[in-house]
Amino acid sequence: MKVTGIDLGALEVKDNLPATAKGIVLVSAIFESDGRITDIKIVRGISTKLDSKAMIQVSKIKFTPAKKNGKPVSVRMIMEITLPLQ
Repeated sequence: MKVTGIDLGALEVKDNLPATAKGIVLVSAIFESDGRITDIKIVRGISTKLDSKAMIQVSKIKFTPAKKNGKPVSVRMIMEITLPLQ
């Protein structure tokens, strides 16, 4: 499966964090055989705001469906999304 189109950008967090601070959100989603992304869920989150940002970005992923025996198939993936914090 080929995945493109993720642009997380910098997130605003009101805590005093170092410029290099990053947060990791684990997101589960089904990449459907017809090109849709469904059943997006947080497996391990950081905060409601950052989790929501990660879910929105996952929903925007452009991908070519995986294939089995030459036919497109749906695949559940768990992705590690690294979010830059500012």
